[in-house]
Amino acid sequence: MSDHHDHDHPHDPAHPGHRPPAAAAGPGEGSAAPDPDSDAATQALADALRRSFAILRVVMGLLIAAFLLSNLHTVGPEERGVILRLGRPVGQGEGILLQPGLHLAWPYPFDEFRTIPISRLLQVSSTVGWYYVDAATRAAGQAEDRFSASLKPVRDGYTLTGDANIVHVEASFSYRITEPGQYIFAFENAPALLTNALNNAIHYASCQSRVDDLLKAGVAGFKDRVRDRLATLIQEQHLGVTVDTLNVNIEVPRQVKDDFDRVLATSTRVEADKNNAQAEADRVVKDAAATAGSIVVSARSERDNEVKRIRDEARSFEDRLNGYRKAPELFRRRYLSELMQRVSPVVDQKIHVPSTTPDGHGWKFRLLLNREEQVPNVAPAPAPSGDKH
Repeated sequence: MSDHHDHDHPHDPAHPGHRPPAAAAGPGEGSAAPDPDSDAATQALADALRRSFAILRVVMGLLIAAFLLSNLHTVGPEERGVILRLGRPVGQGEGILLQPGLHLAWPYPFDEFRTIPISRLLQVSSTVGWYYVDAATRAAGQAEDRFSASLKPVRDGYTLTGDANIVHVEASFSYRITEPGQYIFAFENAPALLTNALNNAIHYASCQSRVDDLLKAGVAGFKDRVRDRLATLIQEQHLGVTVDTLNVNIEVPRQVKDDFDRVLATSTRVEADKNNAQAEADRVVKDAAATAGSIVVSARSERDNEVKRIRDEARSFEDRLNGYRKAPELFRRRYLSELMQRVSPVVDQKIHVPSTTPDGHGWKFRLLLNREEQVPNVAPAPAPSGDKH
């Protein structure tokens, strides 16, 4: 039998005929010598494994840090945070809202982190009532110069006034969130509801106004009606916001703007003329009242003076009457003397005539009424000088 045979069973050292081969004897010794190439490969493999595990540990550390940082959320000073875990808010009541600072949440889709701008003003603009403006022109803040000859209801927005006229209205308002839970969780899209409420308020206020009032009196009254209607809708729908500022712009259709401007200018002139006429009438009435008052005051003063004078004369007459009754002759002489003293200063020639002549008869007087007029002594005018120009 040959020493080498084909078989598939393991070799057993105890099996007869199966002995392990003898190790090659080294020179000078009976044991096998180590292989240097095998030791170097083993050492290189161990170093490579150590380096790989170190890199793996660093990568895992970075992944863990990135995982933690990706789930670390910041809430600003004007914000509040909300964590939705599997679609439901974490916490109850006011505890749902997270205060400003850092907050950790599980990754999506387990947790969803939302921030609510509780103090910052948010903006909503109307989407109805204004004519079509392309995006580039609107972004530039300019009005469109070219427009069609007639209004296109499919493309151009407009509103109807209470007197069946057409005007263009655009509005926007800023608001603050006062009830974050209601604003976030009660509605899927609260800003869209606010936009619809603003559109509704524009149409409501337009149908409550006349076009003349809008163009003449301005937008003050219209803005008040829009604000009141908007506040009513927000309160009825419990949207959880408060309106801060409201801006409204009103224009007539561009196709008839020139006609409106002419009518408005004529109405303005008529109103100015009426105001000027009213002001002039008020001035005339005021002057007449002042003159009448002055006349009344003067008449009253003159009346009081006349009454006082009459009373004084009556009192003086009574005094003279009493004096006359006591001494008639003495009264006549004194009265005549007082009379002569009052008359003498204004008389050029004075003639004192006794009451009777020495023989007891009366005097006869002859008066020359056509007395020669005395010519005043006027100095002659100086002779003119010889110089002539």
